[in-house]
Amino acid sequence: MDITKLRKLQLAEIEILDEIVRICDQYNITYYLIAGSLLGAIRHKGFIPWDDDIDIAMPREDYNKFKEICKHELSSAYFLQDSESEPSYWRAYSKVRKNGTLFEEPSIAHLNVHKGIFVDIFILDHARKQPEQSFFQFVQYHLFKLVQVMIFYKTKGISHKKISLQNFIGSFSFLFRLETLLFLRERIMTINQDRNSPYYVNIACQYGYKKQTMPKDVYNPPVKVEFEGKYYNAPKNWNYFLNRIYGDYMKMPPKEKRMNHNTLKILFNLNGEDKVTENEGNT
Repeated sequence: MDITKLRKLQLAEIEILDEIVRICDQYNITYYLIAGSLLGAIRHKGFIPWDDDIDIAMPREDYNKFKEICKHELSSAYFLQDSESEPSYWRAYSKVRKNGTLFEEPSIAHLNVHKGIFVDIFILDHARKQPEQSFFQFVQYHLFKLVQVMIFYKTKGISHKKISLQNFIGSFSFLFRLETLLFLRERIMTINQDRNSPYYVNIACQYGYKKQTMPKDVYNPPVKVEFEGKYYNAPKNWNYFLNRIYGDYMKMPPKEKRMNHNTLKILFNLNGEDKVTENEGNT
C-alpha cells in the first residue's frame, strides 16, 4: 500500500476512534488503546508507520454499556459490528465500521457482512489467576478455541484441500446451530463473573491468553497518551503492558517483519469516487 493511501486510511480510522471516544467520554465508559496502537503511541506518538488499523479494549461491563448506548447515540455514519448485529461475523471481538467505505480482508471477502474501514474493540473479561497458575483458565481458553474454530467453519465453510486438525474440528460444526455456538462462546468467555477478580484476560487477542492476562491495576486508572496529536486513554502501566506483549518494544523490527493486513480492496467512497486497490499486501 503506498504511503498516501495508507495515510488516508489511518485518518479515516482516527475519525472512527474519535466517535467511539466521544461516546465513552460522554457516558463514562472505560476504554484503552492496546496492542500496536498503544505501541505506536509510546514509540511514535501515533501510528506505527506501516500500521493500518487501531485496536482498543474495554472491560466487558463497559462494552455492554457502550453497545447499548450505540443503539441511539452512535452516528449514522458508523456501524457497530459484532455477532449480534451480524451473526455471520465470526470474530470474538467487535468493530466499529465506517459506512460507505470498504476494507476487504481475505477472511471476510466472501461473507455478506459490513466490510467498511474499522476500529477493533477487544473485550476484557475477569480472571482469577495468572494463566501459569490456573488449569481452569487453560481449559477455558482451549474450549474457547474449539468453539471459535466451529464458528469459523460454520460461517466460512471447510476447506477440503488438506487434512488438518482444524478442518477435523470444523467438520463437527454441522451438529450445532450458529446461534448455539455464539451463545457457547460468550458463556465460555464470561464464565468468571467475579468483578473482584484481580486480573483481566483478553482471550480473543492474537497474542494469546497467557500474554493477555494481566493484573487489573496494570490498566487502572487509565492515563492519557499522545496519538496523532490527540490524547487517548491507555493502560496506567503501559510499560508493563508493552513489555509483556512485545519484549524490547522500543526496538524497531526488521523490515521483513513490518506487516499489516493482507488487504484485498480498499475503497474510501462506495459511490466510486475513490480508486479500489487490489492485492496490495504489506507495506
